[in-house]
Amino acid sequence: MPIYELWNQASNSLAAGTAFLGLIYVLSVMVLVGTTETSSRITWALARDDAFYGSAYLSHVHPTLKVPVWSIVANTAACAVMGCLYLASTTGMSSETPRLF
Repeated sequence: MPIYELWNQASNSLAAGTAFLGLIYVLSVMVLVGTTETSSRITWALARDDAFYGSAYLSHVHPTLKVPVWSIVANTAACAVMGCLYLASTTGMSSETPRLF
């Protein structure tokens, strides 16, 4: 990672660069969990009001875990599909305007 080398050179210490990189990884996981939790709760609330196709599954809360498992799965699948589309697309996600002719 370029930022790792930058931190190593700036601090003149491999330990400091590794600590900063570890901190970035921990913060990234925390953000990922928070975003997944929030989006699944929003999906669950909208499904509870019959705003989605498949609301019967998405509005169900797991009796033991007390979380909307199917909403989490649906959001994770949607994010995975969008991520794959982003990686596979050469014109859809680029900053250039596509030419029609």
